[in-house]
Amino acid sequence: MTTFAALIAAAAALGCGSSTEPRTTERPANELNVLARVSAPALVSNTVSFYAKKGENREAVLVYSGSSSGGGGAEFMRLKIDAKSLDRRPDGSAFAVGDSVLITATAVPGKVEVDFQPSGLRFSPANPAELKLRFAEAGDDINGDGKHDATDDALKLTLAMWAQESAGLPWLKLVTDLRLDTGDASAKLLGFTTYAIAY
Repeated sequence: MTTFAALIAAAAALGCGSSTEPRTTERPANELNVLARVSAPALVSNTVSFYAKKGENREAVLVYSGSSSGGGGAEFMRLKIDAKSLDRRPDGSAFAVGDSVLITATAVPGKVEVDFQPSGLRFSPANPAELKLRFAEAGDDINGDGKHDATDDALKLTLAMWAQESAGLPWLKLVTDLRLDTGDASAKLLGFTTYAIAY
């Protein structure tokens, strides 16, 4: 088991979600269906960067363009890192209170998928980061076959957040809080990689 997979397995008890599969469920990259943002307006920005600091709560968001005074519409992504979340840098060294790290989140064009850097950044198992992704703009035709039917309704119930350490590697399923009423999903994170809503 890779270090990344081991970290995910170690977090199996962190969150309660709608998924009943083990957190170490894997799927080959070519067999996972990442949702497309078919009815989404453009994002105000595809990328957001900010400094997370040990000892302080920090958040970052990516929003769709809209008519609000700030130019932003619905949130596509929200990442929360609390004061005790930062644990280890990619080189394995520990964070002390007051230490900071530059974090960058980049939305994958047209998909409910976000890449986070720096890769290898680790969060505390006792105080993981939290990621929320909105999938409402994927619409009701979940499998993209041109029609909305019972198959799509069934697939929607299986949606979850998945993580991929790097391109081409298998995706790992996370315990996911899936909210069909609001069209979003959230999960606890122990490290940085690429995350997506998929089935």
